[in-house]
Amino acid sequence: MLRRGVFIFLMFALMLLILFILFVFQSSFSRSGDGVHPEPFVEIVIQCVDGSWVRVNGSGVVNCQVGRRFRVIVKLINLGDEPSPEGIDTAAGVLLAFDGGRVANYSLGDFDWAIGVAENLEVTEVNGSRIIELFSKSIKGRDMKIAYFDIEADEKTANIRLSYRGWILDEDDKVLNPLGEEEPYCARYPPEDPVDNPPDSRWSGKEFMKYKTFKIIIPVVH
Repeated sequence: MLRRGVFIFLMFALMLLILFILFVFQSSFSRSGDGVHPEPFVEIVIQCVDGSWVRVNGSGVVNCQVGRRFRVIVKLINLGDEPSPEGIDTAAGVLLAFDGGRVANYSLGDFDWAIGVAENLEVTEVNGSRIIELFSKSIKGRDMKIAYFDIEADEKTANIRLSYRGWILDEDDKVLNPLGEEEPYCARYPPEDPVDNPPDSRWSGKEFMKYKTFKIIIPVVH
């Protein structure tokens, strides 16, 4: 009888410990606010060589061929009701990284600003760049931002590989970064997770490519 009582006590203590760990883990990633986050979604629309258009989200091979120069439309959509903060330069955005092509021309559309990133990871002009970041100072719930690009494939390139991701900062929820500093919770596409795609800015700066991306392959005809 005594052994049974000790076993029950130990199980109860273990359950309390698990609940405590879960509470601390959740608290470290979502502090204050309403606990509801934006829901970023990125759609890539590609102009095929035959004049048709293909919509892409997630990863995979594009089901059409493009010419040496083609149009790409980028859409950042907030599928949720939670808006971003207002007036923050990096409140929402999209990263595009082309392997086998570069930007020939672009239009910001609904976005506020953009940068190109050179091979040495320094900021440069968008035109001529292979890595581009689009930024918006705000995005409302159920809203969308659209930008337009003309992409030029490298000579003799059979496939362009495009890596992309999107993000929207939360209006009121906060998160602690690894330094213990509080900052806006960052909802991501691909979706955030604590280890591989954290909802904070720990990899901002020159480590920005460590965040998860979707990857698509675009066949090219010359």
